Amino acid sequence: MNGTSLGQSPPDQNSLGQNPIDQNPLGQNPLDQNPLGQNPLGQNPLGQNPLDQNPLGQSSPNQNSLGQNPLEQSSIGKRFFKNLQKREDIQSEKIENTEYEYAICSNSIETIMSKAISKYYIQKSFTEKTRNEAKEMVENIKEAMINRIQKIEWLDDETREYTIQKVSKMKEIIGYSDDIMDPKKLYQLYENIEINNYFDFLITKSVSEFGLALKYIDRNEWTKLYPHSVGAYYDFYANTINIPAGILQNPFYSIDEQDYINYGLGGIVIGHELTHAFDNTGRFYDAEGNYNNWWTDNDDKEFNEYSQCFIDEYNAITYESNNKKVNIDGEKTLGENLADNGGMFRAYEAWQLSLLKNPERAAKRNKKLPGFENYTIDQLFYIAYGQSHCSSSQKYNPYDSHAPGIGRVNGVVVNSKHFAETFNCPTTSAMNPENKCIIW
Repeated sequence: MNGTSLGQSPPDQNSLGQNPIDQNPLGQNPLDQNPLGQNPLGQNPLGQNPLDQNPLGQSSPNQNSLGQNPLEQSSIGKRFFKNLQKREDIQSEKIENTEYEYAICSNSIETIMSKAISKYYIQKSFTEKTRNEAKEMVENIKEAMINRIQKIEWLDDETREYTIQKVSKMKEIIGYSDDIMDPKKLYQLYENIEINNYFDFLITKSVSEFGLALKYIDRNEWTKLYPHSVGAYYDFYANTINIPAGILQNPFYSIDEQDYINYGLGGIVIGHELTHAFDNTGRFYDAEGNYNNWWTDNDDKEFNEYSQCFIDEYNAITYESNNKKVNIDGEKTLGENLADNGGMFRAYEAWQLSLLKNPERAAKRNKKLPGFENYTIDQLFYIAYGQSHCSSSQKYNPYDSHAPGIGRVNGVVVNSKHFAETFNCPTTSAMNPENKCIIW
């Protein structure tokens, strides 16, 4: 989701099918916006192997009195330099192809200087009003989740109480972490970075990528996405929902848009991430982010039985791939399917809560759109949701943990009685089956 290492092809798409770098809302190359005012590639022209510019055999301050680098002479050091050389050979070959040049360079800068890049994006394309409205949406979704938990009949009181506690203790980071906007902290973050030599820059990048594994969990730190990324995630280990500023923009969210559209798009994204806290993986982590099975034996059994309903449902859904009909793997996509289902239900319920809490705002922000007067606002909520996964499945990656678009839309709404009532779907029709799967 965060892009690839330098020895791989250009950054993969994120979970929403977009590359945050390609979606740069500033329309500028992050290299041009380098806050240090220097070219991160320094004196190393593109198309040259950094290792060729500074052969490891030359004398350097790191060499001992015999002219040998102790790290290079060790078995670990030899493997490190051999792998780095191989990595750089591939990298240099790709840099010569201008098709990869931008992606490789921007990926390197994004990894090292993500907060600096995000600061410029936030200043230009994100407002405090958007952040506050998104926080309000998160609170409504959390409230809707607690209401749902209280109504689940098969949960034992012990499990129910702890599930509610986990939602209550869940922390949300909306838009960005506050330290990004502190010039002093931002300068201190980058003051020791050497970017005059690309090889040194690579070392810094590697340390940055793997150094997180040596740190304690910081609930205020972004670990999987950047604030300017178009994506969102739930962190099992910190019990946090992370909603970057990059996704709080059209088409997922806009302070100028109607609330039923914002909840049908951005609200479902937030609800999806919250539900991951209680999917087939997240349910084994407690409110503090520790691996801890807090489910009673009875509830554990019930959860697995209800999960099987989803597995069977999605196994029966087919999609077109390479002009062939293929069945979705319901077991492999279970976690994301549970999140999709829970996310849609919570987003709708949260929207209804917002209508009750602020009738004056509701009247202003829930008007019908021109040309859609024949639809109810409830129908438009579902239509907005469907548009978020409008895509072709011909190039769907069968190893993706998410189901293809048809599963993420039809596979969800068929489990909603309200959807069937809203669109007058006949009983036992394809969009209103008698057997509906639901956990959250």
